[in-house]
Amino acid sequence: MSNETKEIEDQAAELRKLVDEVQQKDVKDSEVNIGGIMDGEREVDILNLPPRKEVHSKKNTRTHLKMSRPFLRLVFVIVIILAVLFGIYYVWGDEIVNVF
Repeated sequence: MSNETKEIEDQAAELRKLVDEVQQKDVKDSEVNIGGIMDGEREVDILNLPPRKEVHSKKNTRTHLKMSRPFLRLVFVIVIILAVLFGIYYVWGDEIVNVF
């Protein structure tokens, strides 16, 4: 039982160390950037923003055409049939026209 409590205490100590390191890093970063803008951040004037309706009405998505497998099979079969017909016409074109 003492081993279990010792392991739990060890885990808590490690977590405390990690939290302290993060807090110290945050304090150092805030001291360095006092009064300025941090790297990678932009200053946004929250009083001069466009209306929500205007921002969300602009849809910049492309048209997405979704095709099912049966439709793709149909298109593939039609392309194959057309290729065969054009091949037959290329080889026997004059003879077929004369028959009709």
